[in-house]
Amino acid sequence: MLKYDEDTAGGLMGTEMVVVNENWSMPECVKQMRIQAEELGQLYYVYVVDDDDRLKGVFPLKKMITNPSASKIKHVMRKDPVSVKTDTPINDVAMTFEKIRLGSRTGDRQYRTFGRADYGRRHHGRSS
Repeated sequence: MLKYDEDTAGGLMGTEMVVVNENWSMPECVKQMRIQAEELGQLYYVYVVDDDDRLKGVFPLKKMITNPSASKIKHVMRKDPVSVKTDTPINDVAMTFEKIRLGSRTGDRQYRTFGRADYGRRHHGRSS
């Protein structure tokens, strides 16, 4: 795993997340989610990436229940999620979280996804 300055989003990020491809069918998505989720304590969002691992959206778990016959994940994902760069200073990450009140995807300048920054994990003693 790459090392990041502890005062940046990369230093805060956890890599415990489920990632699916936007072109997968719902059955393939569910299969991969089950495999990936076995190693996780909690699961809030599923991150959707393209073939180059660039973040395209998030897949709220409710969508799996309300849209079980969707042909592709990209048709039911929530597009343009809030994200921060790995080198974003902690104070800027905190302001972003205060505005949206949730964890944010962390990646590089090419929008490849590496983890999920959770401000509360470090500063409020809460785990994600």
